[in-house]
Parts: sequence; C-alpha cells; structure tokens
Amino acid sequence: MDRGLANSYRQLGRLSPTYRALERHVVRRLRQWLCRKHTVRSGKYVRFPDTRL
Repeated sequence: MDRGLANSYRQLGRLSPTYRALERHVVRRLRQWLCRKHTVRSGKYVRFPDTRL
C-alpha cells in the first residue's frame, strides 16, 4: 500500500522529507504504545528495534 500511495503522490513534488518525518512519528508512537502494553520501563529501544517494528 505504501508504494502505491507514494507513486500516486509522486507527481505532486518532493515528499520524501515529509515521509521521513511521518515515519519517525509513527515509530515513536508505536514504541510508546508497545511499552505501555508490555509495561516496559527501560531499554525501550533495545526491546523494540526498528527492524522488529
């Protein structure tokens, strides 16, 4: 789905900085949610690295 969406909006101009900012935000929020769900207090980034998300 992401590739289709990216290709659809490619004609509108350069959006890669926007996509990077959006991805950073989504990853941060996903980690917060996972840490709350699994009651993780420390080592958040070790338990949920980017490759596992």
